[in-house]
Amino acid sequence: MVGGSSPVGVQAGGPERNSEAGAHRARAHQEVNPVDERGIALERGAGAPQIQLSVATSAAAFVIIALSKVAPADVRTEGFRISVRGRLSTTARFEASAAMLLHFKQDILGAARKADKATINVVANETWAEL
Repeated sequence: MVGGSSPVGVQAGGPERNSEAGAHRARAHQEVNPVDERGIALERGAGAPQIQLSVATSAAAFVIIALSKVAPADVRTEGFRISVRGRLSTTARFEASAAMLLHFKQDILGAARKADKATINVVANETWAEL
């Protein structure tokens, strides 16, 4: 380095700049495509009662652990919730999709069934942005 210049290939800005760029890409994607295709839902058998919070928490933990063992680091879930219909649902992290999660469908299903025997399937779950 001569005269205080930075080495070749290193950009100024650091993590703050990168996180701002990621947030901008996310906003631009939502403006163009109001459908969030990152969600999956765990379907329960017909006649099964609504999932209880303690069971949902255990199922979510088992799914997170299972994905950490079999999936690449960028294919993870975030924000598990219980829907109005009583299904446990979640979304993939930003820049991952439901299709990426569904590639590990058997692992997710097996993990969820450790806590909730009524879970019978894992399906994609689209979410539409409010316009």
